[in-house]
Amino acid sequence: MKLTALIACKNREANLTHCLVSIEQCTPRPSVVIVDFGSKVPVHTFAKKYPWVTTIRVTRKTDLFHKARALNIGLRTIRTPFFCATDTDQIFQPNFFGVVLSTLLNKKRSVVLCKSYFLKVHPKPAETYEQLLEKAKASTTKVHGEGCCTGLWTKWAQNTHGWDEAYVGYGAEDSDVILRANLCKFSTVWVNKRTSTIHLPHPKTGVYYSNKAYFAENKRRYLLRKLNKDIIVNTHTPWGVK
Repeated sequence: MKLTALIACKNREANLTHCLVSIEQCTPRPSVVIVDFGSKVPVHTFAKKYPWVTTIRVTRKTDLFHKARALNIGLRTIRTPFFCATDTDQIFQPNFFGVVLSTLLNKKRSVVLCKSYFLKVHPKPAETYEQLLEKAKASTTKVHGEGCCTGLWTKWAQNTHGWDEAYVGYGAEDSDVILRANLCKFSTVWVNKRTSTIHLPHPKTGVYYSNKAYFAENKRRYLLRKLNKDIIVNTHTPWGVK
């Protein structure tokens, strides 16, 4: 397959297990690169049973989850023409990656996005994707989000140095890479009328989420990007360094 799924995670063993089971049931199934950003339980200990998964273990400067750096570490290893950055808290309709890939094959200068449905409770072992989707649709949480599916042309992402690693803490790093693709005349294509994905519940605790200074700085940086229209990021420091 010409698509790699890229996932960055830290300490989400239960959700990542659901995620990998979901990907295993996808047709076609992508290769998967997981960047394990200092998880207490190393991801390879339970992901190694999937031969289509490559795990990259990171242990340097991992006290605070740094999504942009983690994704960049994985991005530098991707050799397929296209990739889809997604989330450890996602499960996917079986046709999901096929839809993402066909969209990119039709027009490689596209950024492919898909809004998510949100579950309030974790799946039970016997529940099918269709059953979970009905539960999620019945939830009071509206379908939304952009950072749980970012499908892109690999060469462009690598040439522009991936995600801006100046974004630290929660917020805006995915919006930034989408904005930069749009500045390069990439079309934005939403595929949630052709497929679906479900976001699993997880706590939003710790400095990554709670530090308001990080969030404010990330918002400021994103607004500045709209003004300066820089395409290539991480120009003054090495990027994607393990």
